[in-house]
Amino acid sequence: MTPLDRIICERIAIDGPIRVSDFMQICLLHPEHGYYVKNPAFGVQGDFITAPEISQMFGELLGLCLAQAWMDQGAPADFHLLELGPGSGTLMSDILRATRSVPGLHRAADITLLEASETMQKRQQHTLSDYQVNWISSLDELAEKPIFVVANEFLDALPIQQYVRVGDVWHERLIGAQDNQLGFGLSPVAQTGDYLQTRLGDTQDGDIVEVSEATQSTIGLLSKHIQAHGGCAKPAGVARPPVKRGPKFKGGRKPRSQASKDQQAQAAKDRRLEAKRVANRLRRKARLRKRKSRQNKNSA
Repeated sequence: MTPLDRIICERIAIDGPIRVSDFMQICLLHPEHGYYVKNPAFGVQGDFITAPEISQMFGELLGLCLAQAWMDQGAPADFHLLELGPGSGTLMSDILRATRSVPGLHRAADITLLEASETMQKRQQHTLSDYQVNWISSLDELAEKPIFVVANEFLDALPIQQYVRVGDVWHERLIGAQDNQLGFGLSPVAQTGDYLQTRLGDTQDGDIVEVSEATQSTIGLLSKHIQAHGGCAKPAGVARPPVKRGPKFKGGRKPRSQASKDQQAQAAKDRRLEAKRVANRLRRKARLRKRKSRQNKNSA
């Protein structure tokens, strides 16, 4: 039994079976034994590689997209440039590099990272050492000003709840312990929520449907803030929760791309050209805005 197994078993002994979301939260973020505390999760030395580690073009294009949205909304003089789950900080570094030539953007940006892991915060601080960065652990800490948000592989990585179809109702899947062994069981309370009922048409008895209350809450909070104060959100890597068949809660690795090296090189070249075109367009718009501002001052 690992130290984390023991901690989870002790909690179950006191509080009873726990939700899958609580189990995930403990495994990922426990301050001593959590995955993000003990492992270099991202990059070549980590367990998986996300788009920012593959190519800087991903972050640069997202940065230019955010810059365009900022300009389209009147280039507010003070705003949160917010990343959710920033990993090693590579994506934000690429965004900032791509937007440094956009007049006024860096001066107006309050670079804000939503990160729960102190270990990951230290990695981000190292990557972004040339910038003034603020960290928050909750969206409630945001100031009342526009937010321009990027989130890569974040929303679909938040803790989930699982529900098993039993006839025409659903029972939540819980994690319990017996003889110091963790295992799955079902809550005796039937669930008939609106979303679960809509899944009766594409599921069968015994299927497992995943719901993420954390994702729903995050999207709701971002939407309310943007509606009240302006901004936009650019999430990436979000997919509909799948229907799972079978008794095991497990993950897997995505297959590697089969594209040839020539195709990958051409795709990278196309992305670089597109990034240059977008950057030039942003510079032209910035110059026009400056020219109009000078004209207005002269006419006044």
